[in-house]
Amino acid sequence: MKSSFKFVGLFFVLVCFVSNVFAQKQIDNYYQFSPKEMESMMASFGKDAGWKNLSATMSSRSFERIKHEKAAWGFKGQVKAADGKMRDVLFCAFDFYNPKSKKGQGGTMIWRKVGDEVYKAYLIYPEGVEDLDKALELSEEFFADASGKLQKAQSWGRCFRKCVRGSSRTVVDAKGIRFDVPSDCGTGCLASIAVCGGATAVLAVAAAAPTGGLSFPVLAITFGVCAGVSCGVCLGVCALGCI
Repeated sequence: MKSSFKFVGLFFVLVCFVSNVFAQKQIDNYYQFSPKEMESMMASFGKDAGWKNLSATMSSRSFERIKHEKAAWGFKGQVKAADGKMRDVLFCAFDFYNPKSKKGQGGTMIWRKVGDEVYKAYLIYPEGVEDLDKALELSEEFFADASGKLQKAQSWGRCFRKCVRGSSRTVVDAKGIRFDVPSDCGTGCLASIAVCGGATAVLAVAAAAPTGGLSFPVLAITFGVCAGVSCGVCLGVCALGCI
């Protein structure tokens, strides 16, 4: 049984690798941040008024950042716009949990930048829902506008969910930059994530012992640990293309 499990895992990693090759064409100079670099990014974001408001609201709702180096995922690179010019892109996600929730509840803060356009938001997942796909569908999302004021949104989380599930082949950014998602990108990568769910559960125990295990969905842990190497670029296309 153990050998067959490994075979299935390797199969989906291969599927993700093939998808990754196609996605790589859309993100040039893709660079995934190290845990230390993610901490530096978090510190730099903390100087932004909108990010401060998002963080303060998360804290007021009893959410704490998961203190583990794998509970953050991010990358940078360049993409070609419709005018043929290259645009810098960046995406970072940081996971949180609510220690007061008896059923288990997670949340994520994201910073997405395409060219000069920045989208900063938090997602709070419903209590007791362990499936990330369903949690994204039912997530509560707020973003910080240009003035730093928080506004309710129903956009990035649901778009990202649809994209990684493979039900959306093309995602178009508000600035007109087109991201084509390979049809097997979401299917293959989500399957790979499901296969390594055990590793995620172990990480969750170490990162948030009060929860007693992985009883809540987390975005950065799931993608950073289970798909960061083989599917990072593929999932990154969805992260950048959604807003």
